[in-house]
Amino acid sequence: MQRWRTVAAAGAAVLAGVASWASAADLPTAVRTAASSDADKPNIETYVKNQIAKISSGTGAGVARDELARQPEPTTTVIPSASFQSAYAQAVITDITPLLADSDVNKRLNAAIVIYRVANASKANQFAPLAQKLMDDASPAVAIWGVKAAGSLLPSILSVKFNRDKQTLTKAIVASAKKHTEAGPLVQDAYNALFLPDQTPPLPKDAYGPAIDAMNELMAARLDQYAKGLPASPQADRIPPIFFVRGGVTSAMTPAQQMTTLQHMLDLLSLAAQRTATLGGDQRDQTIQLVKSIAGAMRVTLDASKQGVAAVKFEPLSKLRDPIQTPAVVKQVAEALNATSAVPAFKALKDAPQIEGGGCFVGI
Repeated sequence: MQRWRTVAAAGAAVLAGVASWASAADLPTAVRTAASSDADKPNIETYVKNQIAKISSGTGAGVARDELARQPEPTTTVIPSASFQSAYAQAVITDITPLLADSDVNKRLNAAIVIYRVANASKANQFAPLAQKLMDDASPAVAIWGVKAAGSLLPSILSVKFNRDKQTLTKAIVASAKKHTEAGPLVQDAYNALFLPDQTPPLPKDAYGPAIDAMNELMAARLDQYAKGLPASPQADRIPPIFFVRGGVTSAMTPAQQMTTLQHMLDLLSLAAQRTATLGGDQRDQTIQLVKSIAGAMRVTLDASKQGVAAVKFEPLSKLRDPIQTPAVVKQVAEALNATSAVPAFKALKDAPQIEGGGCFVGI
């Protein structure tokens, strides 16, 4: 009997040790770096459940959120293994999903931050449905983390044809930005999420197609806002022109995408130029910077198309300096647009839009 008491006591000590590290601030380094996490899965799941329970209760939620989120993130001293990141991601997905339907926005926000950070660290595509649900959240403070999570997953999803053909993240990113039009940072993050990175090995050419289409769709929505007034965070609209002139993107475009992109950039240039006449201070400065960014992208695009005559017209617009006279800017934009429309390859371009309520005419 004494022997069994001794064994039981030893077993209890082991279980106590497991429980202590399963509820500790950080998982042991040996667990996070293990080549195989199969044996540690039950304890990883316990750790995750404990932290999510704290987030759900509201007691120590912020600390629990950060502890939960940082386990799969590499540091200068700990590089989590792929096996651990996979096991940890699955545990998080299983237990955090119910929080996304909670009526308490703070709980949803904490969950959203965890989802982004774990998705960003693990690059686990299984987070895509959760990112999509977050992007549709009524609160822009929650939705923005879904956009960030989607952006972290897109390169790996779009790099594989099977995943690329089924994915709906790009459309969900645009839908979130359209839903939360007044949330400028979310719009900027939506553009950044679609801005596929240069990487090694490079993404396959076909990977860019969905991102190009989504970027154009978001630009089209923003054009409608510029026609009615100045949208939130106009500086965000400097991102698409930079994206569209990158080598991998340009070479991946279909003729139809090229024409759509060109139309949108010229339309945005026209509307931004007209808005400079209705604005002052920082808002006017932001639209001037937008004019410069688009003009620079157009110059690169036309030079690459061997349309140097038209490209020259965008040169002065890309180098605007204070003091700037709005009528001169509008005139230069009109000349640049007219020169572009005179190129036979671009004869399908439509007339430039006008701002509502009247403005300076800028035409093609």
